[in-house]
Amino acid sequence: MFDDYRSKGQNAEALQALQQTREDWAKALEYFHHYHDIDPVFEPNYSREAWVHMQLAELAAMQGNTAEVQFHYDQAEAAYNESLHAVVCDVPENDVMREHWERNHRHWSAEMFENLGNTRFVRGHLPEAVKAYRMSLWIDKTNTRVLKNLASVYGRMGRQQDALQIWLQIRSLNPQDPDLQRVFHGNTPPTRPS
Repeated sequence: MFDDYRSKGQNAEALQALQQTREDWAKALEYFHHYHDIDPVFEPNYSREAWVHMQLAELAAMQGNTAEVQFHYDQAEAAYNESLHAVVCDVPENDVMREHWERNHRHWSAEMFENLGNTRFVRGHLPEAVKAYRMSLWIDKTNTRVLKNLASVYGRMGRQQDALQIWLQIRSLNPQDPDLQRVFHGNTPPTRPS
């Protein structure tokens, strides 16, 4: 709605739509916090909460509020890290079946590491993004989306040889990939996470 209003020159309506969107995301975040209080070991809640923070960061960036952008990025990264390390699952009262979760319970998923990498990439924390993408690929070696993001990070870091190796790996997995075609036909790779 915001873009539609803005493209029509209806700035007051655009600002109102933007504010309503912010309020809706904030309300969603409030509900996720309540759910977290009820079921702190439900892994998808963390990624959903982090995603909402990323949306709020984008809205804050549209309004030029850099402090709020950084706050939401911090919160998103914290939610991904909390999930990946299963911090709250280590609390004895959450291990009701006495399975010793502190030793073996992790929420390690390729998607969670990918999302953490994307958050770090957007923030410009490139070495940390590489680590997260590498962990994602450790779990799922054939995810071309993560491979493309890793190649983009390497390109931004000036590690062209590493980027090329990743693009060659993508070519072996999916030779018809449109981004791959652009790279090998003289255009540059995507600059934002897929």
